[in-house]
This record gives sequence, structure tokens and C-alpha cells, in this order.
Amino acid sequence: IGWIGLFTNLVLLILKGFIGVIAGSQALVADAMYSAKDVITSILVIVSYHVANQPLDKEHPYGHGKIEFILSLVISVVFLTVTVVVFVHALELLWMDIEGEAHTVPHVIALWAALVSVLVNTYMYFYSRCVFNQANSPMVKTLSMHHHADIVSSLAVAIGLSAALFLNLAWIDTMVALFETVHLM
Repeated sequence: IGWIGLFTNLVLLILKGFIGVIAGSQALVADAMYSAKDVITSILVIVSYHVANQPLDKEHPYGHGKIEFILSLVISVVFLTVTVVVFVHALELLWMDIEGEAHTVPHVIALWAALVSVLVNTYMYFYSRCVFNQANSPMVKTLSMHHHADIVSSLAVAIGLSAALFLNLAWIDTMVALFETVHLM
């Protein structure tokens, strides 16, 4: 599950990040943060699995299983910090929109990227949930919850981009970016 999640989320991170920048969608760039979070989570799932399965030793008489909880805490703190930075950037963009320095409506390719992300994350959520039910690993549960959050995130981006495109209101994209960062927090 760690390797599949790593590969899938790395592809989604590159796809959403690249298309978000090219298409001018702040919301899709913020959504790429969800995939970045899942890339790091997948790496930590792989590392923690190997560490947690080590036998008892003198320094760790109760085993190495608690590493998964420690790494989950590390993930949370790192992403809270990064999310605050993205949130402040989205606020600056919204303020520019209020002052009349509005940016343009994102290109329609951003909407397609968000819809692809919804489909991929839905599959990954059900797959990782199944693995969690079999393995009972807190890191896999965290990974599964991240995929669920990614579904909500990408769906919000798709709805926001649809509204921005069809109503010709670029500020909706920025508002969705703010929602994304608050949801990620």
C-alpha cells in the first residue's frame, strides 16, 4: 500500500501542481498539497512498516511499533506549517482581487485535472481502507483518511472551477484555495 500510494500520489502531485500553475488555478495548486501530504505519508508508511517489524531489543523492550504514532505526529506538524504558508498566499491573492487586481479565470484543463484526481483518490481510498482493515496499522489508517480528504478536496476544486469557468468569476478559485488550506489544516 505504501508503494502504490507513493507512486499514485507522486503522479497526482506533479499533475495537479503543473496544471494548476499552467492553468492559473490557485485551488488546484492548493489541492496538489494534499497529494504532497500523501507522498510523504506513503514514504513514512514504508519506513515505519520496516522499523515497526523489528524484533525487541535492549533499548526497545516493548518493540518498535510506536514509531507509527510518532511519524503520524511529525506528518501533522509539518503539514500544518506548510498549510499556513499556502493559506497566507491565498489570502494575499484574495486581497488583490478585492483591490481590483483580479487574476484571470483558470483554464478548463484545471477542471479536468480535478476530476481525474477525484476518481483516482476514490479508488485509493477504498483500496487503502481495505488494507487497513486487514493490517490494522495506524499509518495505513492515516493514509486512508488522507485519501478520503483528497476526495473532498478535489471535489471542492472541481465544483469551484466549474463555478469560476461558467460564471466567469476568478475569485471563486481563490476562495476554494482558502477552503482547501483550512480543510488541510
